[in-house]
Amino acid sequence: LLVENGGYFQLGTVAQPMEREATVYITKKDASNHSHPEAGYRFLATVGEGSRIDIHGRQLDRTWTLLAQDVHPGDMELFVKHDANSMNWRVGD
Repeated sequence: LLVENGGYFQLGTVAQPMEREATVYITKKDASNHSHPEAGYRFLATVGEGSRIDIHGRQLDRTWTLLAQDVHPGDMELFVKHDANSMNWRVGD
């Protein structure tokens, strides 16, 4: 995704955040066909004065936490320092 020359890309707003699940795939393409001299060939970028990207999703009380226990290959659960419900996290976040 490239926003340039004063363009604006907005997904949700502070007052009305985007609540749906979304996935953005930035895939590897042939650089000779899909490249930009400033942004490269895989990007979510703005180029040029006044260009802007705003993304607003649901409010999270905390966007990160620490692991409370070591994780090993094959483990099916993660134990985190802070309570997921109190951070407003959902399954899949």
